Amino acid sequence: LLLRRPRAASSSDLSPAVAVGLAALAQRHLAARGREGAEVLIDCQRRLEEAAGAHPLRLARRDEALAEIARFEGEIVAARVERSRLGLPSFDWGELRRSAPVSREWGEDRGRPIDRFYIDAFVEAHREDLRGAVLEVQEADLTERWGGGAIERIDIVDIEASNPRATLLADLRHAAHIEDSSFDCFVLTQTLHVIADVPAVLREARRILRPGGVLLATFPAASRVCVEYGREGDFWRATEGGVRELFRSAFRDEELSLCCYGNLLTTVAFFEGLACHELEAAEFEPFDPWYPLLFGVRAVKTPELAASASPRPGLVVSERPPGAILLYHRVAEAELDPHRLVLSPEIFSAQMQEIARSSLPLPLADLVAAARGGSLPAGAVAVTLDDAYRDNLDHASPILLAHGVPATFFAVSAASLGEEVFWWDALAERLLGPGARPPELVVRLDGGEHRFATDSAASRRIAHDVLHGRLVECDAAARDSVLSQLTRWAGDAVLAAPRALDVAGLRELAARPGHAIGAHGVDHLALSRQPALAREREIAESRRVLESALGRKVRDFSYPYGDVSASVAGSVRAAGYARAVSCDAGRVGPRSDPWRLPRIEIHAANADRFATLLRAVAAPRR
Repeated sequence: LLLRRPRAASSSDLSPAVAVGLAALAQRHLAARGREGAEVLIDCQRRLEEAAGAHPLRLARRDEALAEIARFEGEIVAARVERSRLGLPSFDWGELRRSAPVSREWGEDRGRPIDRFYIDAFVEAHREDLRGAVLEVQEADLTERWGGGAIERIDIVDIEASNPRATLLADLRHAAHIEDSSFDCFVLTQTLHVIADVPAVLREARRILRPGGVLLATFPAASRVCVEYGREGDFWRATEGGVRELFRSAFRDEELSLCCYGNLLTTVAFFEGLACHELEAAEFEPFDPWYPLLFGVRAVKTPELAASASPRPGLVVSERPPGAILLYHRVAEAELDPHRLVLSPEIFSAQMQEIARSSLPLPLADLVAAARGGSLPAGAVAVTLDDAYRDNLDHASPILLAHGVPATFFAVSAASLGEEVFWWDALAERLLGPGARPPELVVRLDGGEHRFATDSAASRRIAHDVLHGRLVECDAAARDSVLSQLTRWAGDAVLAAPRALDVAGLRELAARPGHAIGAHGVDHLALSRQPALAREREIAESRRVLESALGRKVRDFSYPYGDVSASVAGSVRAAGYARAVSCDAGRVGPRSDPWRLPRIEIHAANADRFATLLRAVAAPRR
């Protein structure tokens, strides 16, 4: 205002009352600002002029957007008119224009039903809750699939006496014969909607849980009517708000956490009866709150304020930061590394230096004990190396000692006794190594004959990848048979592949400060794929052989290929191991299952991000 010339006042500009009010307002504010009043007005004037200068540009942009919208609307109208002229509908339903679904069997006749993807994802995300005494409805497949060695007992509850798997018969609305505080976890998936009195079931679920126990339940938002229970026996579908309200009948808000799953595509696919493999993996990921498929609820029975009992130590949620167990394999220079097992000594040394500088390296046993006790220090990291290659002694160990980083080395007992080449390295060298190869490979496996073109590097890589996937699931005899066939096919050349550390080397490694030896099976077999007797031998014999060779106790186990199920983890626990590590990615905390510990694998593809990765998985020490 002060930058403009004053114009003559007009009696029509302001009414007397408004003029008096403005004068009083100006006088009050100018008095408050003192000498700064003029500066304030000048600044306001400048802002007004800047806004006025930008206004035409904004108007132009608005007009352009409106014109574009009008153009699109015109194109839509034109398209509708053209489709109408051609006798075409305004929307092309394609194969969806029918009243019958693709499958009336939930998609089970086509593969894995769509909702099972989300149910598995929910239980897997809370697998650490599967511990102690676990109760599941009708069958124990989820507990078996995602549980670990922390499970002490599994019970199956059903209302039908005809279920041969049921260990408890009960109506979940009033199961008075099940004692109070009987279970640490209750897996109740896709069941509540077929029970008329849901609040009664939830109250019973709370009653039979121990303090600190967890209910893992799922509830459908959208689903066809259940054939098994009929139109009169399938009662409920719920929204997010409805699910919360139902669970509030037995649990407090602070005891509940809700997971929501699904989107329009997966919901439609489920109604159509499609199977998981008929959608892309990425299509399951988006969640649309307006088109949910199902909800997962984790409800914790916190101890009542008046109760004297406290939660079991293994179930207490600690505020302590989580730690991390790192997984390595080889430390060497290698040109052939199709399985990403190798890190150079230079990179490994830099990583150990970073651990020593920014984290708190601990022996595996100490880290797990601290996590279980809720006293895990910030930045806690344990280092493990699987397979116990010769280079672990020659290269990895000196680097670890130089930086003061403890480590556990997991040895395959048969390979160490014979100082053998591991089968995956033999497979890689025969098919991917240098030199000429015959143009075709014929392999006899599983009673059949398998032919592979091997006339190029690309075709040999395909043969390698297919055979590797098959051999992972085989027993040792079938695997050795294929390797013998490959040896004859490749010309009986002596393998130059790296070898396992022999018994003398293991003894030397175990004698070094901060080093421990763990078991990794007898023949490095996928344990869940083996018969029970073979599995028990792999677990127990590996420990016996190593203890005999080393003259010391072996308390740690690493699952070959990371292949573990609830029954496998239970066998490892029963064999006397104190801890077992998997290949599942994750951090270690108070709720981690000691017989299914997650690890972070470090390899060439993520080595350049090691410092960032370390900060993400283990809170740095202060």
